[in-house]
Amino acid sequence: MYLLRIALTPVALLILISGCAGSAQRDLVQALAEVGCGGVPAVEYQRMASGVVLSVSVQECVGAQPRRTGELVGRDEAARAVGRAMWSTPTHRFDSVMVTVYRTAEDPDRTRPQSVVLERDQLAAVFGPRDPALDSPLPLDDDGGRAAWRYLPPLAAVGGIMLVAGMARALRAGRVLPVLIIRR
Repeated sequence: MYLLRIALTPVALLILISGCAGSAQRDLVQALAEVGCGGVPAVEYQRMASGVVLSVSVQECVGAQPRRTGELVGRDEAARAVGRAMWSTPTHRFDSVMVTVYRTAEDPDRTRPQSVVLERDQLAAVFGPRDPALDSPLPLDDDGGRAAWRYLPPLAAVGGIMLVAGMARALRAGRVLPVLIIRR
């Protein structure tokens, strides 16, 4: 059992670490909440031939103006709000933002995704130049925080081998009695 604990400890730590969002991710989610967009937002970076696309998905965006507080906003207004949040928040350097909103004022009863792509030039024209201090380089091997999961199958295999070795050792030592259940 000692070997099993040793094998399962790294697996448990790997799962815990890979499930935690970094501070940059929390900052982006907080910036989205401040502009009225939320509902389990998802943020990820995608490398394309045209450059790095910051993909942002939100359930819905609501009006932040006092006269419209709590009302769903349209697709274009939601894209503008998300663009403003991404433009003023520290992120990895991106060339465009793909905004996906699931509920909009145009069709509030359906959760059909609607996407808008905002190029960096468009964002600069609307919100002014972006502070270069907000951009950090995207690591070449960044896969959105999913890197740790690729180690899970080999760790599971090692854990399985250690479990079988531990059981064989316990059987040979006589600490465990094999029980066969045979049904007729």
